[in-house]
Amino acid sequence: MPEFGGFPTYTKQYHHEPYAAIAPTRPELSTQGKNVVITGGGGAIGTAMALSFAQSGASSIALLGRTEAALLKSKQAVNATYPATDVYIVKADVADEASVRTALEKFASMAGKKLDILVANAGVLSDAGTFNLVRAFVPLAEKNATLINVTSSVPQLPFVPGSSSYHGSKLAAVKLFDYLHFENPELRVLQFHPGVVQSSMSQKSFDSGIPRPTMDDGDSSPQQFCSLVCQLRVGKSSRPVSVGKSWDVEKLKDKAKEFGSGPQLTMGLIGWP
Repeated sequence: MPEFGGFPTYTKQYHHEPYAAIAPTRPELSTQGKNVVITGGGGAIGTAMALSFAQSGASSIALLGRTEAALLKSKQAVNATYPATDVYIVKADVADEASVRTALEKFASMAGKKLDILVANAGVLSDAGTFNLVRAFVPLAEKNATLINVTSSVPQLPFVPGSSSYHGSKLAAVKLFDYLHFENPELRVLQFHPGVVQSSMSQKSFDSGIPRPTMDDGDSSPQQFCSLVCQLRVGKSSRPVSVGKSWDVEKLKDKAKEFGSGPQLTMGLIGWP
């Protein structure tokens, strides 16, 4: 298995920049008529995801976050290029159950229908915040809605000084979304690693002494993400499908038949039984 940046890649081909197979303009990747919720909507990744969903035809997008100014900047970026997509900014703290429930109910009311896609992307998202978010979204979701946990490679990494709370909460969120899938088989659940892109959060990691790896293009992760939502078929399994090291989506689709009910791309006790 080839490696780059010190990490193995699941596919022999990988990318650090956008490529044709994941272009949001591809007809088969359309999100026409879909209502999308993105937490952490004021950050770099949240903004790029909103732009990709708008480019693929999303009807409306709700950007959730705690800082209204950052959310407004993201909204303006989407409106400037994709005026056909309605963008709502909703100030909410996912750690506050009442706040997130009110925010999603408000968006569903404005959208005029149930919700189709949830992107759990808040930069620092504790297990409690994830739980609040999921519990508020599911009652408002379409039967075949897609829920995506924007995770990280950190749950698979060994000890990193000063990162216990972040690592622990990310690992907890992975398991929470696993349970979400098994308890709600009508929903589509994905675990998604957006790669290493330049953001205020990644810069904090580099400043703390974590080596800077080969960086991913800021647009490639959201485009890969939208592509996975729309076209990748891995049965009913909840998988930590990752663009963390820029896995090629076509090669990943070829490997989907290997998943079955086995442990590939899941977390567990390695080597037992």
